[in-house]
Amino acid sequence: MRWILNIGLIVLCGGALAQPSGNYGGAAWKVNEARCLIWNGQPYLPLGWRFSATAANIDAVSASGCKDAVLEMPDSDWNVLISHADAKGLRYLIARDVQAPTAPGWIVRPESFRLDGISKKGTYTMDVGTAGSVYYIVATEQGQGISKKGWAPISNGQISIAVDQAFPSDRRSILIFPNYANTSHSDYWERFDSARDELLKRLSQTRFGPGLRGFVNPLGRVREWTWPSGGFVPDSALFRIEFQNYLETKYRDVDALNRSWRLRSFELRDFARAARLVPLFSNNRGVESLLDPIEENLLAVDARTSAYWSDLRDAIDLSAARRTERLATAIRNIADVPVVYEWAGWSPIFDTQNPSGDGVGVRWTDEGTSGLENAARAASSTFAWRNKGWMVATEISNGSKPFGDARAAQIAASSCADLGAKGWFLRLSSNAELPFLEAAAADTSLNSRLAAAVPSFVFYPENARFPADTMQLPGGTWWLPTPSAGNRIDIGEGYEGYRHDAVYNKFIAIWRTSAPIKTKLRYLDPSQISIVNADGTVPEMKVSKDGIELVIGTTPMIITGSENLPVPTDALEDAQAKYKAYSARAKAAGINISDMQFMFEDSARRIAASPGQAFASMIENLRKIEKAIGRFSWIEGERPEESNFSFTGSSAATSNGKYLAVDTPYMTLDGNFFVSYSFKAAPGTGASEVWIAARIPKEVRPFVQVEMRDREPMKLGDNPVSTYGDGFSWYRLGDVNLKPGSYRVTVRLLAGAPRYEAALDVILITPQGFRPSGLRLPKVD
Repeated sequence: MRWILNIGLIVLCGGALAQPSGNYGGAAWKVNEARCLIWNGQPYLPLGWRFSATAANIDAVSASGCKDAVLEMPDSDWNVLISHADAKGLRYLIARDVQAPTAPGWIVRPESFRLDGISKKGTYTMDVGTAGSVYYIVATEQGQGISKKGWAPISNGQISIAVDQAFPSDRRSILIFPNYANTSHSDYWERFDSARDELLKRLSQTRFGPGLRGFVNPLGRVREWTWPSGGFVPDSALFRIEFQNYLETKYRDVDALNRSWRLRSFELRDFARAARLVPLFSNNRGVESLLDPIEENLLAVDARTSAYWSDLRDAIDLSAARRTERLATAIRNIADVPVVYEWAGWSPIFDTQNPSGDGVGVRWTDEGTSGLENAARAASSTFAWRNKGWMVATEISNGSKPFGDARAAQIAASSCADLGAKGWFLRLSSNAELPFLEAAAADTSLNSRLAAAVPSFVFYPENARFPADTMQLPGGTWWLPTPSAGNRIDIGEGYEGYRHDAVYNKFIAIWRTSAPIKTKLRYLDPSQISIVNADGTVPEMKVSKDGIELVIGTTPMIITGSENLPVPTDALEDAQAKYKAYSARAKAAGINISDMQFMFEDSARRIAASPGQAFASMIENLRKIEKAIGRFSWIEGERPEESNFSFTGSSAATSNGKYLAVDTPYMTLDGNFFVSYSFKAAPGTGASEVWIAARIPKEVRPFVQVEMRDREPMKLGDNPVSTYGDGFSWYRLGDVNLKPGSYRVTVRLLAGAPRYEAALDVILITPQGFRPSGLRLPKVD
């Protein structure tokens, strides 16, 4: 994800744009540096309700003493409701109680929309729901050797594909590419234009009164503004025109496009044809071809290096950003009030030099940590804006349930305020909740002094979730996630850290896991290094020719000036001591670690000349030695002995940077998904704990079981022990008693699950008491 990477350099280095401002009915408004709306010279800090706009609800809210609201308007004449709200003296933002336009298009997920294990002749049936057309491929399971292709007839939401020959020694897969008239993806083309025109006509016919303060998501509810993970190709004439224009502007010459998309023969002769092609591959699986749905032929490409998906995402991002900004401008030409887009995923409409609209809507729409995470991501995008738009909590709710008491509502509103929101609207689901607002209004954290308050914050990349996490650090600084590149770094026992790698914000964070310690950070040129605490204060430091002496505490310290790993002297000494002890243990046990010893010692000799790089290599080889001599078995998920899972995925947050996954609505012909691994139990292993690190949706967990010899199948349980990275978690499965020898462990995803979705990172069998800490190995006992 890259949009946020292009903005913060300007944010931190000056050159800010003018703040959003306007004039409505003689009332001048602007957004101040603290992201607060100043209306007619006074801070506007609303604390109100969000509700379906009916006369009865307006009366009830007004009678409670509340004067601020987000009105969710129906698709009927707005004048009666607006007039009623103005008569009651409400100040209100307008939201649409409809779904924003969604796009028609192709779902390109061959790792998911596939049926594997075909070895016999026969007719194979697959559900495709409301698909209007489906293109299919019968190929080897690796996506080569196409046996059959074409359009599958659809009947009652199903397709039936006849396989005319048997494949006893080389099984086939059916890959399908459905096209839907309606998807969950936002439309920025014909349907967007139609909805925009209808909205502008409605606004021009509505008599807004003095209470109007803004618009929220003016075209309606949005599930996700864009879809950076790919897997979707819009199918509309206007999209193809815009994609063609993008390609012509970028490449100018068709041969340059042929080279960038890695066509195996230069078959493209014009940009119009290129814009209508549909890939039959994703980042993970598929057939290395582009489908021309008009000429019904395939163009061979090198899918691994093709720029197709990158170009498509950029073109869609440009459409999204351009049209949402133009919509906001058009609305303000009718009613000059702020236009706020609610945060719904990392998106270029927010994370860009010129964000769309005049503010970001923060949505707290779940219980506990989920609500906080959504709000924190919105705050992260807001703080990265070049021009500081209004940050307002447009919806605070308790998920699908009403708030049970005033305290829960108050905590949610206060947390949004702590994150920087300058306005709070609680979801009203029943009139019984109305008294809650009075209690929330009494919270002294929600008052006018917030108008100029700017939260202190430090970023972490989502890949580094655990040890980093969304929270308020001691002193009040917020730790906020970003979609930027970066990952957790290993500095040895007693330390945690990560690298945040963005154009606007490159740094390394480091802190202690227990007590603070005075140490020296080794650097080749310490004069180039800058170190501050998370709250921006500068610690006491002593700079010498080979490093910086300071006290490293238990909250993050931010290091800039070098991309090399920081080398605490105590961590270096600890690594050398461990290496000496491990080498003796390996020798006594007859375990050959000579290659790792050579690499460790060679790296140690280079510490003075290149401390960061040398230390990183030392730690890497120390971890390899720990796996070799430890009594635990650390099994990489992406290295199965046997499997019918769909694909190997990549993530900087996972062990070895990879994981094994399945994600499909279709059960296998054999009736279950499985993956098996072999490992050897070392002498003395004995009673051991079994753990799995995986990303599995909650509703799928009851259908996952882990099998080992001489033991009943083990289940995941309802809740993981700890989480890390992008949704991965550690689960403790149970205990086994292992004698020395070879074993097999099998993970099964059983039939009946609501969806067959699981991603396996690590299986761990360890005789020690294990406490997960991200991807740290168990200690070598």
